[in-house]
Amino acid sequence: MDTKEKLCDKHLLQIDNKLKTNTWAKDNPNSAQEILEFLNVSAQLFGLIPGYIQVLKSISQDLNKNDSIKWLNYFSQIRCAYYLQSQGIAITAFEKKTNEKVIDLELGNKSLCEVKSFEAQIKRNNNAIQWEELVFDNFVKNKLMPAFDEQGADLIIIDDIFSDDSKNYRFLNYFLSFINDPDTDRYAMIHEKLGRYLPKILIVSFTQSMTLNPVKRLTGKEWKQLFSSK
Repeated sequence: MDTKEKLCDKHLLQIDNKLKTNTWAKDNPNSAQEILEFLNVSAQLFGLIPGYIQVLKSISQDLNKNDSIKWLNYFSQIRCAYYLQSQGIAITAFEKKTNEKVIDLELGNKSLCEVKSFEAQIKRNNNAIQWEELVFDNFVKNKLMPAFDEQGADLIIIDDIFSDDSKNYRFLNYFLSFINDPDTDRYAMIHEKLGRYLPKILIVSFTQSMTLNPVKRLTGKEWKQLFSSK
């Protein structure tokens, strides 16, 4: 057996064992089982790709804390990569190092793609911001600028896991839906606040499954071109 295959098997076994004592996994046994089965399938697809083992290791390490759910943010990186691959967009590296930075994914066309999700939390924050200007400002400052201006990403995927429970982003998808309604003030604000980033954004929601067939909430022009070229 190849060394990478052995490392994959090692981390998958550790994840399996640790999920048995993880609080979230015990409260959500069906979802935890779906995730475990999915990780075994994705390992067959990505196991030999540079960086994939590091993501598995990060999941395993975070699961050392029984009450942690941050591991789901690392898992988000894999499920988004799997979705892209299923749409014909090849993944050539995870945790790609470039210019002293680390980018989550390298795509087959050499584009660098950062995957962003939201702060892992179990309980919903009941004081969610309802002012679209503040929501967009937080989105740009905390998600878009770090990915593009600091990390040097070419594209970004926003996996909206935990967004409904957060103070800053519960209404983000709702506000962004006005991108299809040009006669509204929110449409103008979206372009004012997100303008130069919009073509590079893909927002997905895994609503029916923890692992497969996400809903595309927003698909920027550059993503549309990628999908249509496959």
